[in-house]
Amino acid sequence: MLEFLNRYVTGVLVPLMLIPSGIFFAVKLNFFWFRHPAAVLRPLLSGKPRTPGGISPRRALCLALAGTLGVGNIVGVSAAINLGGPGAIFWMWISAVAASALKYAETVLALRHRRTVDGKSEGGTPYYIKDILSSRGLPRAGAAAAAAFAALCLVNSLSMGCVVQVNAVAGALEGVLGISRLIIGAAVAVLAAAVCTGGLSRISSFTARLVPLMSLGFFVMSAAVLILRAADLPIVIRLVVTDAFDFGSSGGILGGISGFLLSRSLRYGTMRGLITNEAGAGTSPLAHSSSDVSSPAEQGFLGIVEVIVDTVILCAMTAAVILVSYDKVFVWGDNSVMMTISSYSAVLGTWSNYAVCIAVLMFGAATVICQSYYGLECLAYLTPHADRRLTRLCFVPVFSACALAGAIISPGSVWGVADLSMGLMTVINVTVLLLGNREVTEETRAYFGEKKRIHGE
Repeated sequence: MLEFLNRYVTGVLVPLMLIPSGIFFAVKLNFFWFRHPAAVLRPLLSGKPRTPGGISPRRALCLALAGTLGVGNIVGVSAAINLGGPGAIFWMWISAVAASALKYAETVLALRHRRTVDGKSEGGTPYYIKDILSSRGLPRAGAAAAAAFAALCLVNSLSMGCVVQVNAVAGALEGVLGISRLIIGAAVAVLAAAVCTGGLSRISSFTARLVPLMSLGFFVMSAAVLILRAADLPIVIRLVVTDAFDFGSSGGILGGISGFLLSRSLRYGTMRGLITNEAGAGTSPLAHSSSDVSSPAEQGFLGIVEVIVDTVILCAMTAAVILVSYDKVFVWGDNSVMMTISSYSAVLGTWSNYAVCIAVLMFGAATVICQSYYGLECLAYLTPHADRRLTRLCFVPVFSACALAGAIISPGSVWGVADLSMGLMTVINVTVLLLGNREVTEETRAYFGEKKRIHGE
């Protein structure tokens, strides 16, 4: 049943919504990130919050990146290649480029619709889903859609955000270092409990230190492989593009269209791309809405940076590393972690096994911590009258148990649950983003209009 839904419902519907909607927003916003790259990157220099106790825009970005820069960059890429062929990487990249506009839009709306409760900001996708549908005269539909999104996001935090991440970490450390999966699961469970019980301040502090370090280290190691195998890159690019457009030659136009929509490379490329950057899925607005920033547009710029760093750069590099040695590593098949690890060691030598293990551990830990925050926020939304401390005390043991289980069970069925929950979240979120497109356009025009007035342009 899960396979049917993921193949014929979310597997077709998500690409049909995600890519055209991203293009719609990109055109409507005049591709401003290409025309004003300096403006997009400027918020990265904002290292301090405006108010004491606030979260800076850059720290909010690190929190969001922690949620997307998970083992999906390592496991998701190799799984996409194994299941959808090399062409899946093309569609992963295309969906990311298109969806970067959606990441901007959802971040802007999250900040426009956040609330201040007891001096603290509360915001994220459920809030603007409820507000936008209510403003269209559909208050009951808004409340139901927001609750459904929060419930799906909670499921996603426990499945993709916890079980899958910990399983990948356990697989890497057991395969290379021989450490017991049970010990790894217990260690991650304790870490998650220790960090997420400290709330947003402790979580954001943890990710702000970890994300830049792990991103830079992984980038350098991937660049080293690609430099050493630079002669093979043209062959890899040709293979990816050719496979991406191999929809089958029979059946005329209708056969070509159905082949496109049911293409394994399109399906797995788009869905694994969505899992790596979550653009359009509506998860990272929970992180970005915590930013103490003066303009929603400025935090939206960092949403674009998030997608570029995650998928356009790091996932593309991981894919290229795998494909330049694919003749040696395809034998790992479903063991996505070892496929990726072997791709690096095939070029750099056995020492890289340990380096990639450390990378998997850091990526996995960062995502687990961030997803615990997402789960907590969604549970708090679903139980608005409950005490926050009581909510946390109930959630943390469940999340820790999922971390322990993730280390010792097969994540096959969990991937199906994660794909379905992520797909349904995307359908709900993108629909509401399209309804709120005028707000996004107004906020963008107001920002750039104000900047031009100040600088006399």
